[in-house]
Amino acid sequence: MRPMLRIVILCLLVAAAGAGVVALLRHASLPLRVAVLPTVREDQRASQALGRDAAAANRWITLKPVPVPSLDAAAKAIAAGDVDIAVLRSDGAIPPQAQTLAILRRDRVFLIVPPKSPIEDLRGLRNQTVAILPGPGPDEALLDGLLDFHGVPPASVKRVAMTAAQTGAAIQQKRVGAVLVVGRAGIGNAAEAYASIARATKGTPVIVGVEDADAVVARLRGLETAEIPKGAFGGSAPDEDVTTVAVAYRIVVRAGMSKLVAGELASTLFAAKARLAGEPGVAAIEAPDTEQTLYAIHPGAKAYFDGEQPSPFDRVESLFWILSALIGLIGSAITWVLGRLRGKADAESDGLGRMIPFLRELRQADAAQLVVLQEELDGLVERVIAERQAGTIDTDAFETYQMALGYARQALDERRTALARKVPA
Repeated sequence: MRPMLRIVILCLLVAAAGAGVVALLRHASLPLRVAVLPTVREDQRASQALGRDAAAANRWITLKPVPVPSLDAAAKAIAAGDVDIAVLRSDGAIPPQAQTLAILRRDRVFLIVPPKSPIEDLRGLRNQTVAILPGPGPDEALLDGLLDFHGVPPASVKRVAMTAAQTGAAIQQKRVGAVLVVGRAGIGNAAEAYASIARATKGTPVIVGVEDADAVVARLRGLETAEIPKGAFGGSAPDEDVTTVAVAYRIVVRAGMSKLVAGELASTLFAAKARLAGEPGVAAIEAPDTEQTLYAIHPGAKAYFDGEQPSPFDRVESLFWILSALIGLIGSAITWVLGRLRGKADAESDGLGRMIPFLRELRQADAAQLVVLQEELDGLVERVIAERQAGTIDTDAFETYQMALGYARQALDERRTALARKVPA
């Protein structure tokens, strides 16, 4: 086969393979396992809306839910590599194998107490019963830490689990003295509990925060200072901003996830947020602080938030990096083929180039030298036959060899005859 024809065929094959890779990448999907746990209604609605929007906007990434019973189970699953994405709370266990992609929301920590309650701060909970609303986080452990900080023995505070709708009657019947809320002020369970207490007491419940929040945050890991704005529960409730602490629900991914995938996840998430700004729970999603060092941020997400990398799948869709790879592959293939052809040409040149000095030596050879030259000629014939069978000598070169070898064999016979007759050659 002609050398240039080989190169053309090879280039066509590489191009076809590249087109196949492009088509595969455009239509393939990358399944990512997501830890899913029982959560509040607003989270469920937000997650479903985000999932639908992301699936429509980015068809190559698919999310596969993996049910887990609790935040601790989610943390263990991502640490073991059983899931790729999870939501973990900042005051709980966040394993080193997890790195932050985004902040899902921040939940304020506060008490709702009835009108004219003697409970004015956390110290007032001593010997009281507190209602704990349902939620995925370690709320009782958080309460223990806050009580301990304020000098209240945790054992002196009784806890009762109940729904937001049950809190009004429990307050009215004095079965509980306060409701602990770890959530969003004026939204969801917090709003429902506030309304239930207001109806049962026919008054305006009071919001009790954490006044010495800065000191608490310095002592207890995973908390941050926050405010409950005036009027968060409608009207003038509370009648002024309330200082408290908050916990963050962090969307985390495996530390081993590629920068490309993590960056694309962040891009898709925040594009979906922009499109779903009016959906409850979506507006709370925010970028993590990439300068803090307490929680690891995934490098791919950090690059996206810092504006250090364009959306990687913009590059995929434009085929830029694929074409770059293919160009490199084609270049390497052509270089390899040319090298092989050059090597063949060198080998053929070495074989045919030997024929001229071979014939000169032959004209002056004696009987002993003829034996050596005969062996050399036999070896050259064997080499040509072997290379022809292996396909490393093309037709044109083989025909040239045949002519040269035939002439050499004829000259060898003539010299042998001349020596036998003792006639000078």
